[in-house]
Amino acid sequence: LFFVAAVLTLWSMLQYLSAARADLLDQ
Repeated sequence: LFFVAAVLTLWSMLQYLSAARADLLDQ
């Protein structure tokens, strides 16, 4: 269960970082 939570956290962080990077590139 801990492994699943860690993967979900890393995945959400990855999604947030990619979205932020896209926003920076758009400017």
